[in-house]
Amino acid sequence: MRLNRLNRPVVLCIMLLVTLMAARSHGQDTSCTFSVSPATIYFQLPGGNADVYVKGSAPACTFSAKSAYPWITVSVKQEQGEGKVSVTVDGNTGLTHRVGSVLIDGEEVSIIQYGPRLSGGG
Repeated sequence: MRLNRLNRPVVLCIMLLVTLMAARSHGQDTSCTFSVSPATIYFQLPGGNADVYVKGSAPACTFSAKSAYPWITVSVKQEQGEGKVSVTVDGNTGLTHRVGSVLIDGEEVSIIQYGPRLSGGG
């Protein structure tokens, strides 16, 4: 097909429509928002597991979770706009407490893990 000035807007419109349809079929409605609870989780020195409860603004909303910290792992379980994220924290082998986070579709959950208590001589 040879393009001229008359069919450029039509081709552009079709390309835009295909792009929007592909984004919609692989993603979700951009109006989905999420609330998480709790906003902060505290762990003792040996680490452990805790759950973050997630609620979407609509039943069709889906969420994902990730952490950039190697000592934090996450697992997602969701059904119809709500669910939970299981957070597992490794034991703290450092000398101080450590702080990290889990990101759940734009909502940040702070992870604070205590370090060993150092006693001073005196």
